[in-house]
Amino acid sequence: MTATLYRKYRPQTFAEVIGQEHIKRTLQNEIANNKVAQAYLFCGIRGVGKTTIARLLAKALNCDKRKAGEYEPCGKCEPCQAVAEGRFLDLLEMDAASNRRIDDIREVRERIPYGPVTAKFKVIIIDEVHMLTTEAFNALLKTLEEPPQHTIFVLATTEVHKLPETIISRCQRFDFQRVPAVEIIKRLNFILEQEKMKAEPVVLEEIVRLAGGSIRDAESYLGKLVSLGQKEITRKEAGLVLPHSDINTALDILSAIIERQAAVAIQKLNDFFADGGDLSYLHQQITELLRKILLIKLSGSLSRYSAFDLTEEQQNKLMAQASQVTTRRVQDILEEWIKVPDYWRQTDILQLP
Repeated sequence: MTATLYRKYRPQTFAEVIGQEHIKRTLQNEIANNKVAQAYLFCGIRGVGKTTIARLLAKALNCDKRKAGEYEPCGKCEPCQAVAEGRFLDLLEMDAASNRRIDDIREVRERIPYGPVTAKFKVIIIDEVHMLTTEAFNALLKTLEEPPQHTIFVLATTEVHKLPETIISRCQRFDFQRVPAVEIIKRLNFILEQEKMKAEPVVLEEIVRLAGGSIRDAESYLGKLVSLGQKEITRKEAGLVLPHSDINTALDILSAIIERQAAVAIQKLNDFFADGGDLSYLHQQITELLRKILLIKLSGSLSRYSAFDLTEEQQNKLMAQASQVTTRRVQDILEEWIKVPDYWRQTDILQLP
């Protein structure tokens, strides 16, 4: 149970979906006004709600109790429950990563001419659609050009640049954004409350950084912590299953580097390593902080896309660090810093490079 929190707490209504307000609002209006497109293209990184919203679209369109002008599925009628339980006959989900051949698309096409079995619409979700072969894309294109009125396609991809323009042009495209840190933390706290558990704030902040804006990854990491069986998850316990690092330690080491305090930086690094810290992960964090500083130097501020994984206090500290260095020096530090993994292959003393 705890290993699949993201399935246990999968949103069952549009209101429960975290983030993606621009997409939800558009789809809600289309559903309420009965002006749904025949083909959608959902683009974005893994775990930000592409498949979840596709299923909600199928649920809302086929809900028996949804009234005119409404967009939320009732969640109680037979179609709603069938979609939630994965037994809805008129919802076809295909993973193009493992079903990428033309024969797989032909099998889908053979089912399209027939009307829905029990519902109003037949919804076909093709996940990781960029994995299809050229021949499969050509077969899919013909179907997208003249789809039956009762069939709706939802194509989902993490690499939209690999899709043919002919496919993209025939879909209504939505670009999913990374979920902001504050929204992920709210979601994690909600799940912990449901599980009757607690976690130190620093633990949730670490999960947010590891997830990189993916709500599914965040819930998966939380599932690992819940599986420890502790009612209150401390930073020490989290270190048993999460990469051991600390963004504040990374900020402190970076401050020492910027201020040319070599002895302080080395001491903090050695203390971190002695406490069982993950140097590889720390290296990634400092690399990302240097990238953020470079963005600050170039634009004068941090965009919400660059600051989604930092608290307000950490953002202010990073802005202060940026004011202490020139753009040229940030580039010099970054150029040296990214060489560290190459040196690791030459020594067993990990902190030396």
